[in-house]
Amino acid sequence: MAALPDSIELSATDSSPSTGRNIVLRDLRRLDPSSIPAEVLRATVDEHLALLSGSVQAIQDIAIHLRYLRNTKAPVNRLPSEVLVRVFSYSVSTSSNEDDLVSATHVCKWWREVALDYSRLWSTLSVTTLHKATTFLQRAKDSPISIVIRDSVVVHLFAPTLRRLIPRLLSLVVEVQDTESIIPIVKGLATCTAPLLETLHIVGQYRNESDRDAVYVFNTQSMLAFRSSDQMSMDAVPETPKLRHLRLNPIMPPWYCHIYSNLSVLELGSPLTRVPISELAFLRMLRQCPRLERLNLEMRLAAPFVLYDDPQRLVRLPMLSQITFHSFPHAHVARLLTHLVLPATTHYEIFGSAKDVLTQPTGPLESPARLADLKDFRMAEVLVGYPRASDILSYFFQSATLGSAGPPMTMYIPDMLGAVHDIVPAIHVGIPGSIDVLMLRGYEQGILEDLDDLDWIPVFQSLVYLRVLHLRDVGGTYALAGILKGLGPLAVNDDWERYGGSPGSGWPCPELETLELVGTRLSGDVERLIFEWLCVRADAGVALSTVMVAQVDGPSGTFLERLQELDIVVHVMDSSPEWYADTKTFTGEF
Repeated sequence: MAALPDSIELSATDSSPSTGRNIVLRDLRRLDPSSIPAEVLRATVDEHLALLSGSVQAIQDIAIHLRYLRNTKAPVNRLPSEVLVRVFSYSVSTSSNEDDLVSATHVCKWWREVALDYSRLWSTLSVTTLHKATTFLQRAKDSPISIVIRDSVVVHLFAPTLRRLIPRLLSLVVEVQDTESIIPIVKGLATCTAPLLETLHIVGQYRNESDRDAVYVFNTQSMLAFRSSDQMSMDAVPETPKLRHLRLNPIMPPWYCHIYSNLSVLELGSPLTRVPISELAFLRMLRQCPRLERLNLEMRLAAPFVLYDDPQRLVRLPMLSQITFHSFPHAHVARLLTHLVLPATTHYEIFGSAKDVLTQPTGPLESPARLADLKDFRMAEVLVGYPRASDILSYFFQSATLGSAGPPMTMYIPDMLGAVHDIVPAIHVGIPGSIDVLMLRGYEQGILEDLDDLDWIPVFQSLVYLRVLHLRDVGGTYALAGILKGLGPLAVNDDWERYGGSPGSGWPCPELETLELVGTRLSGDVERLIFEWLCVRADAGVALSTVMVAQVDGPSGTFLERLQELDIVVHVMDSSPEWYADTKTFTGEF
């Protein structure tokens, strides 16, 4: 610690008109009150206190000035304002903590001046308190605003300010724990002009029946407004001309509203209440978005309809890369998709309950009414036992490596499907009869061990073009026997009549050529089972030509020799066959 001075020259501090006068601090420390009359002591002390107070303030001012002079030469202050602005902008764009920007203004006077002078730094705001919001908005001046709100209480408090900001909104994200608080926001945006708005996310949650009732009433009024309004016109001037990304759940403005036009991303959800809009009205809305790139729907339309082959009813979306349906009945999805003209590279994800899947018809109709009949599928993959899931996911997409093979279709059967015996019927109605390659696998090894008594015959009887059957991680002898019995009898006491009137006549999968087993435990019992089944198929005139085994501990030499005696080509591989690598393994969450 620096030593205290013995005296202070008042002329140096400009605290006294007396020039050259000194306050001797040593003498003041040695004042003895016992030797000085009270009146003299009081006068002396008051005089020096007044002088010292002025000196202290002057010294503090000088210290501040000296620090400023020192900081002006500090390396951090040699950065031009343009560079500092870029540093601050990068910090804002990469950090979700807005306190970092506030902290930057406390580093020094220069940083604070630069930060406060660049209003766009303060134009992105996560509203947590009104005080913070007011500060940021003042510093943002007239810049376009991006706002995030994740607290229902804050929504109520901030709503009046938000309404005034609508003309300046660049992005608005509201994700809260109720639905009633977001209704005024949706109403305001539906009736106001937002010329700069590019992104709008309004997402609420159901807390109670009151929230659900409020959603139903609002969405119903939206439909009534649609019916009483003029039909949407491509020539109409939208009041959100720059809006490209729209996400609403579960509150939705009237369907004629300007926000449903010229979108690139449209995400609509109302999972627990039926949305009062017909497919016809929905198609009209999609027609307003010819450049749509992603469509995500999690709702049930209240008014299905049947459209005849009318070219004017088709909606062309040439830029759509992904479409997702959640909570739609599969038959409803299939009917809706027949009126959408999409590029071959579009990725499809269709989630549905077991009930929706199982109520589909099992045979092709004149007008497609199930997903399996929607496209000329050549490949299908079925995964059984996906954990912690309640919905069946059907996923299909165009793979560049498949060429003319067409899009593969994937079904994910959850472990919480319900009745165990619903698994095979779900697969039966879910996969198309046009495929020539089927991959059936368990989510984990042995998942199908307890399903050996399931009836697979109807599934394989519908796959009349199947050439390749790929079984992966299906388990041991019992699980494999249950599946193979669907392709032909394994014992004398099997019900041969179910496979056709005579051996080979009307048998399941008459074109089957190749059996691929991946991750199967090739015990002696499994090898005998496979050999017996191959012999039965050969005797019936529907023999296989190829057997491939991969990622197994074997097979035995005897097994390979016996297969060769049947003129079957055997391939033993360390990894899965190439065609499987071309398909997509689902990595998302239900």
